[in-house]
Amino acid sequence: MATDPSSFTVTTSLSSVSCSWTSSSADGYRLYRAATGSTAWLKVFEGGPSDLSFTDFVPNFSAGGSALEYDYQVRAFDSSGESTGVTDTATMPDITTSNAQAVGYLAPEFETTSGVVTASITYSNSSASVSISNDHRQMHELRNSLNYDKHPI
Repeated sequence: MATDPSSFTVTTSLSSVSCSWTSSSADGYRLYRAATGSTAWLKVFEGGPSDLSFTDFVPNFSAGGSALEYDYQVRAFDSSGESTGVTDTATMPDITTSNAQAVGYLAPEFETTSGVVTASITYSNSSASVSISNDHRQMHELRNSLNYDKHPI
């Protein structure tokens, strides 16, 4: 069985989680995401032996306005199987007036069964107050309905 990477880190921004790990001389790596507290892991990335990072674009707040948390797990794999995995938690930052000047919160491209779809939504606000709509949820739900990152294990 493949050996887990010796280190795994997640770093958050307003619209994404950047994940990186060290090589464990595996044939490749798979990255999974679950909402913190959930056991429903979704595969969000699979790469080769030199693919040691991935950026996942996710909503950063719930409909109620609270910051979301995600658990990420990286697993190494080779011909003998998949490792048990290394897990880290990403707590998305709160949106404030100072950091919401120009926030892109979806990946500019994502692959579906019909090909590559380009989507870009940016929230801009130069005033002193911030008002957030639920449009990000609709785009995220559309993204999921097109079977992007629907690989439960």
